[in-house]
Amino acid sequence: MKEAPAPASLPPSVLVVDDDPHGLVALKAVLAPLGLRVAGAPSGRDALRLLLKERFDLIVLDVRMPNLDGFETAAMIRQRAATATTPIIFVSAFSQAEADVARGYGLGAIDFVTSPIVPAVLRAKVQAIAALEADKTRLLGLIAGAREEAAIASEFLSIAAHEIRRPLTVIGGYLSMLVDGSVAAGSAAGRKVLEGLFVKTEEADRLLTDLLLAAKAEFPRNAEAIVDINTAARLACERAQSRASLIGSGIDFQGLDRTLEARADSADIGRILDNLIGNALSYSPPEAVVQVRVIDADTARVEIEDHGRGVPVELRERIFEPFFRIASGDPAPGSGLGLYLSRKLAGRYLGTVELLESKADRGSTFTLSLPGSRASLSALPPERP
Repeated sequence: MKEAPAPASLPPSVLVVDDDPHGLVALKAVLAPLGLRVAGAPSGRDALRLLLKERFDLIVLDVRMPNLDGFETAAMIRQRAATATTPIIFVSAFSQAEADVARGYGLGAIDFVTSPIVPAVLRAKVQAIAALEADKTRLLGLIAGAREEAAIASEFLSIAAHEIRRPLTVIGGYLSMLVDGSVAAGSAAGRKVLEGLFVKTEEADRLLTDLLLAAKAEFPRNAEAIVDINTAARLACERAQSRASLIGSGIDFQGLDRTLEARADSADIGRILDNLIGNALSYSPPEAVVQVRVIDADTARVEIEDHGRGVPVELRERIFEPFFRIASGDPAPGSGLGLYLSRKLAGRYLGTVELLESKADRGSTFTLSLPGSRASLSALPPERP
């Protein structure tokens, strides 16, 4: 589940509309100390054209303009969905203020200032309204991001429920055969049923473990943990050695003769490397040797190279999606969450898991990269509370 992007932190924007060139310059000068993005339009029509291209948090609109006055301009602004709720401050001559106020509020004006303008008054009104509008825009962005996250989470849970139902369905079928007596527990057929129950129970357990890890990956990281990437890679190779021997494969570890530190949790890095090395063994032919290389470059990097069938170009990003398998009925064990989890866990520490290279029937190279020197650790943002 992806993390929602942070809203942009641009200053609020204001569009000033006045047919008098001197008045336009004066209004922009009054607002300049506020540090806002201020644009000017010399007529109502120019303002409408500008609003088609750009979004503004606030409009300061002179009432008395030839051809298309401020009220007519405001009415057209309100007709467009994109600007229907944009706040408008009308600028009205003092002598006309009473009549203009009634008409302006009918067009959705949020405030009025009278001419000649008192700079401090205009600045106070613009600053307050523009800030509120910018906050509203950021809040709407957060709400939209939350809705997208909720939709992604719902889809994830739906797929997860489907995936976990598969081994449970098989387990239920096997148990019913034993319960109704159609298979005797002590017979050869019964032993095969029990073996099937054991395999499917392990499959369900692995899936539940991966789902719990997926949930953990959404929580804040341990900001103080330091891991030696070289040691973590060596230990992962040692853990995978018995499986490699069992299937007739080998693991060639090419490490460093010193430590290579990164700010990350050693358990998380161990899980990532276990996943990548396990995949390399699963997709390599018998007697193939998986290479695991530790590299100290701009980042601390571990490369895992297999000799399998490779990943088609069109699927090289999809393999990082949850539950995605390259082909249905894929014989390699796993839940389809390994690469997804690996990338999520690495991302907690500003790291990445990528498919570096892949060639058909010649193998693939995956890489784990993390900020790798003490100096680079300062690039990590502060831990969320």
